[in-house]
Amino acid sequence: MSGKAPEIPIVAVDAMGGDHGPSVVVPGAVEALRGETGFQLALYGDGDAVESALREAGAADLPVEVIHCSQNIEMGESPAAAIRAKPDSPIARAMKDHREGRVHAVVSAGSTGAMVAASLLMLGRLPGVDRPAIGTVIPTYDSRFLLLDAGANVQCTPQHLLAFAAMGSVYSHEIFDIAKPRVGLLNIGEEPGKGSELTVAANSLLQDSGLNFIGYEKDIVLFAEIV
Repeated sequence: MSGKAPEIPIVAVDAMGGDHGPSVVVPGAVEALRGETGFQLALYGDGDAVESALREAGAADLPVEVIHCSQNIEMGESPAAAIRAKPDSPIARAMKDHREGRVHAVVSAGSTGAMVAASLLMLGRLPGVDRPAIGTVIPTYDSRFLLLDAGANVQCTPQHLLAFAAMGSVYSHEIFDIAKPRVGLLNIGEEPGKGSELTVAANSLLQDSGLNFIGYEKDIVLFAEIV
């Protein structure tokens, strides 16, 4: 692949990721492509295995490109070390192509740590953001919300939670078209004085943040609402 990305978005998929690799990932990606005509696929992985899975899925008429990769990152490997040691792995290759504008997004069901490490090493951080966050959309009885962080970090500071809140709010506004997303913080109770030093300090920062912060929420983690 070379040059700038075309007008139609290209989604890069790690075809080797997950427990079953191409036999599951490729049919899933093809099904998504058949259901939505607004993008193209770039499948990264072992070329022969990916091509075989594409033939079985009957995808000859679809806009799919196969990017052969000679390496692969296993789930048990050290994320940062694996990204550095295996530049020809699907995650590393796809993220590099994302950085260089050849693809618009990268999807993997493989190592979460490797995805986070590749994002940090190749894409960098937003100004004012020290830690990445994984966002997951969680359904509720009558709506849904965006959960942050869902696994990228083990320990956080109040400033990290403030950055997560800002990222979640912006994401919900830009991607889900929510004019003023609500932001809440998980705690053991709703009263301002309750909670750990982390939640009390984060609550104070969020109150002064200018975000649409609604305070402690006993049933939800730090989130941006999607209505």
